[in-house]
Amino acid sequence: MIYSAFWRTLDVTPPRDSQDLARPHDGATVVVPRHAPHPDSLPSRHADLDWCDASDLSGLIEERGPDLWAHGHVHRHADYRVGRTRIVCNPRGHADEGTDFIPDIIAEVE
Repeated sequence: MIYSAFWRTLDVTPPRDSQDLARPHDGATVVVPRHAPHPDSLPSRHADLDWCDASDLSGLIEERGPDLWAHGHVHRHADYRVGRTRIVCNPRGHADEGTDFIPDIIAEVE
């Protein structure tokens, strides 16, 4: 984990994640794991192996409300909210993939 006056990042590893997100600190909370935290990050919510690419951490996200959750692993651009948390995935992907990558994206936190 990295702590600073501006933000805190952590790689979510249950069951410690809820405790880490609850720890008081100055500034915004930014979570940066590889794995997607919600099915809305997936291209299809009904594919056979979607459970391999995303968890459904809706309860944790709504309860703890991190400001930003920026994840990888999914080869598809996503930018949406669960509760007050902005969830962003902006993968470059493979050369032959259309991921809707945005090269100049800025995810601001307050």
